[in-house]
Amino acid sequence: MIKQMDISKRVHAEAVLQVQIPSYKVEAQIIGSDDISPLKDTVEKLQTCGEIFFGYYLNGELCGAISYKLEADEIDIHRLIVHPNHFRKGIAQKLLDFVESAVEFKKMKVSTGMKNEPAVRFYHKNGFKVVNEVKINENLYITIFEKMHMKQLKRRQFMLAKLEKIQDGYIAEFNRSYNQTIDQVWGTLTENRKLKGWMSNLQIVELRKGGTIKFNMNDGTDHSFDMMIIDYAEKSLLQFEWGDGSVRFEVFPKNEVTLLKLKEYIPALSDHTAKDLAGWHICLEMFDAVLKGQFPDFPKGEWESWHKEYKELINQFR
Repeated sequence: MIKQMDISKRVHAEAVLQVQIPSYKVEAQIIGSDDISPLKDTVEKLQTCGEIFFGYYLNGELCGAISYKLEADEIDIHRLIVHPNHFRKGIAQKLLDFVESAVEFKKMKVSTGMKNEPAVRFYHKNGFKVVNEVKINENLYITIFEKMHMKQLKRRQFMLAKLEKIQDGYIAEFNRSYNQTIDQVWGTLTENRKLKGWMSNLQIVELRKGGTIKFNMNDGTDHSFDMMIIDYAEKSLLQFEWGDGSVRFEVFPKNEVTLLKLKEYIPALSDHTAKDLAGWHICLEMFDAVLKGQFPDFPKGEWESWHKEYKELINQFR
């Protein structure tokens, strides 16, 4: 049976410590170092750790536990422990599965000793990827793992632009749907106050076919350049120059929602293409926020994450 524990209560902290110390002593033997902070925990430290605990019980006995902190949709697992008397009963797997199914999150992080091969295999088996390795001392290295929630992974795959080879280059197409009306979506796309909220470089000067959109460098130099609007239809279509190619927005209703298509026409792939597509991807996420009345800052960390994915996408066409 798995149930939540109130670690601030001494009786629960004592029970966890009685599992934790033997569990980490085994890890210390495996990695050849006892410089592991959980081995130095006390009941009082556990009571004030601020982690959420779930315990696995057999016949009323605590046999294993998992603890984590949840911040900004990210789970950071601080400990996943099983008493050595109950190894190889699938308890760690059940605890991890429970948290993954019971908690809403986007990303899960966990770490273990680099030399702890059973734990490393366990996390690899569960879809975690190595994101960093940290040196603690000459004898101890920690491997840090991450994984995305399957729902979020599927969402990311769905949200990723589609890249297609055409006769004179490539087309990258983003598709988004909104519950707001066409007027609201079109206004977010073309009204400069809202446009600045999701694509701060752009400023519409004259909204018509043959009109002008200004690209402001926003680098403190007041430098800008003009781009021509190639095609335009009110509340339906906006296409303008973009480098050697162009960008086209299409807005239309479908099944009681408003669809937005963004198509970038790319004459040739370059090292800049992935950066550009990741930028448009983030801009569309900010577009959604502005559409809801929010004006967020550009999330550089999120852009870096998407940049990696778009580099992988583009490599498939080389």
